[in-house]
Parts: sequence; structure tokens; C-alpha cells
Amino acid sequence: MVVTLDDSAGAEAAGSDPRAGSGEGATLTSTDLQILVNGLWQAGAEAVSINGHRLTALSAIRFAGAAILVDYRPLARPYAISAIGAPGLWDTFRAGPGGSYLESTRSQVDLDVKVNVSEKVDIPAADAAALYQAKPRTPATASSSASTSTRKETP
Repeated sequence: MVVTLDDSAGAEAAGSDPRAGSGEGATLTSTDLQILVNGLWQAGAEAVSINGHRLTALSAIRFAGAAILVDYRPLARPYAISAIGAPGLWDTFRAGPGGSYLESTRSQVDLDVKVNVSEKVDIPAADAAALYQAKPRTPATASSSASTSTRKETP
């Protein structure tokens, strides 16, 4: 499925306030995208991307000024959230907290939302992830790094 989101019609006239007015001029925030993506994961999505940027467990969606960034790369409107998963992913998402949030946001701030459920959705591979690994401490390194000090305590 692909959920395409865009700011309300009057967003550019409202300036930089993401929730300007009572719906006229409202824009999407990074928090909106975070909640929707987390709702997709909760609904059983196996892979998710935003505007072609594959999300992983280490991905960050955040604001920087007026821009929304995914893994430190700015996104352009509209925002296309693509997800693949078991049949019925959209129905499961819509019945869960992510779907409730999407519906309330759509009605309260007049966002443009389009949903396309299809049999085939392409999601790119993730960028090479930095692998982190720990090494066990050996007795030799443990004793050399441990400091011993004597402290006198006075009553």
C-alpha cells in the first residue's frame, strides 16, 4: 500500500507554523509521520519507506527548521509512505491507533490523504547500515583497565 499525504491547501500562505489556524494552512510534522510509520509497523508491515527512503530500526524521522528529514535527508511534499505486508495490511492499520490518528488528523487539519492498495509495491533496499558489535573483555584487559585505589575512612 502507498499512503500519500500532503499539507492542506492553505499551508503555504500560513507560513511556518505547522498547526496554524483551525485547519487552514496546516502542515504535516515529523511527529505525524513518526506516528503513522509506527502504526504501520504495529499493523504488521514488513518494509516501509517514505519518498523512496527505506526505514530501518535505526532510521530517524525529525524536523530541522521547516524541513522533515529521514535519516538526515530532506523530504519534499507530498510524502508517500509505502509499506508491504500481509494481505489486509491497510484494514489492520486503519483499525489500529495509526489509522485512528490518520483519520483524526485528516479531519481536524484538512490534510490531503490518498491511499492506494495494490498487489505490488516497490520498496528500495536500505542504505548500508553501520554494524555495531561488542567484544568481550578478556581478563588481561579487565585488570589493566581497572584502577585500584585505597581510601582511608575517618570516623
